[in-house]
Amino acid sequence: MAIPIGYIAVLKSGKVLGNKSSYVVAGSEEIMRTCITKLSTRSCSEYRIQPINFGEIMERLLQGLTFVFDKVAYQRFLPLGQQEGIKLTPENLPENSVEKLIFIKVGVRKS
Repeated sequence: MAIPIGYIAVLKSGKVLGNKSSYVVAGSEEIMRTCITKLSTRSCSEYRIQPINFGEIMERLLQGLTFVFDKVAYQRFLPLGQQEGIKLTPENLPENSVEKLIFIKVGVRKS
């Protein structure tokens, strides 16, 4: 069963909002639109906002990618990531707001 964690933003070229090694995951489409506005030089209409589930995130983490989660998405990811053996801790963070986005970066080290 696919367990939704949040949303990613993808350009027609396939490039995902983030940098070369980290994807941004937002807890809602609205928060993702705010992320696009704050983090990209492109307009929201150039991106396709799509859900991403836990399995997709884990697959990419194991390939060496990292993710930055907003608070909402991180709270969804936390218990599932811990069940998979990723050392994660609950973060006592303020709620996201349009003015201030809070992100937590997660990656896994290859043995």
